[in-house]
Order: sequence, then structure tokens, then C-alpha cells
Amino acid sequence: VGSGSARGISRTCGRPVPAAIAGPARAPVSRPPMRAAMGRGGAAEMEPVGSEAGGGARSAVRYSDRISRLSERLSGLQHGLEHERHSRFDNLNHRMVDVEGRLSSAHEGLQQDCLALRERLEELRQDFEDERMSREAATGAGAQELGSVDLRLLQALEAEQEARRETEQRSLRSFDEKTAQLREELAQEG
Repeated sequence: VGSGSARGISRTCGRPVPAAIAGPARAPVSRPPMRAAMGRGGAAEMEPVGSEAGGGARSAVRYSDRISRLSERLSGLQHGLEHERHSRFDNLNHRMVDVEGRLSSAHEGLQQDCLALRERLEELRQDFEDERMSREAATGAGAQELGSVDLRLLQALEAEQEARRETEQRSLRSFDEKTAQLREELAQEG
């Protein structure tokens, strides 16, 4: 696999391969310079430059030091990522606890407000019922009083009509008596 290009494409056998398949682009590993040497049986082999006696041991130590440093860096990065993940989780957990607390307190406040509104509504309903009953009682008393006033007025009217009839009858009797007396006087003079 070749090194990744700027567009995230790796090359294999001259054909582009998407970065998702090829994997992340890797930094080239620096290797010690190599030179061709004759190996056993006359075959050409590649060996690092400076691998003559003593040089190979030093480069192997450097290579292992480098690997151990890289391993330490990787474990440090892994530890840092783990720590960051835990701190984010703790932060989110604290936020959720805070949101749950605020939601709970808002819910309790809303319940208290609803309870106060229910009590106020019940008081208003009771006041309305009391007022309705008092008005009905007042209306009933007023109707009863109106009925008694009406009865008294009717009785007074009937009494007055009766008195007027009696007065009319007396007036007519008196008129008839005077008329009869005048006729007698006229009959005696005439």
C-alpha cells in the first residue's frame, strides 16, 4: 500500500483505493539507510549501512529505544484519551443530574401551582354557590314580599270598591228619598 494522497486515496497496483478501505494514512517509518551485500550462497541481500561489527548492536539498541519510546507515547496517548473520555462522561453525567434536578424542581413547582389553582378554584366555586343561594333566598323573600304586597293591595282595592258601592248606594238612596220628598211637596202644593 502506498502513502495516502491529499485527497484521502491510496494507490495499490496503480489504481486508486478509497481511504476508508485502505485505512488511515501512516507516516513513513524512517529506516536506516540500506546497502546491497552478498549473502550466503552468492545471493544479494540488503543490510543497513554501518552494520559492520559493533554498529549493528547500536542500531538495534536505538531501534528498541525508539520502539519503547513510541510505545510509551502510545500508552500515554491512550491513557490521555481514556482520561478525556472519562472526564467527558463525568461531565455529561453531572449535566444530566443537574437537568434531572431542575426538571424535578420545575415539576414540583408546577404541581404546587396546580394545587394552589385548584384550591383557589374551589374557593371561587364555593363563593359562587353561596352567592347563588343567597340570591335565590333573597329572590324568594322578595317574591314572597311582592306576593303579600300584591295581596294587601288587592284587599285594599276590594275594600275601596266595596266602600264606593256602599257610598253610591247611600247616595242613590238619599237621592231617591229627596226626590220622593220633593214630589210629595210638589204634590201637596199642587
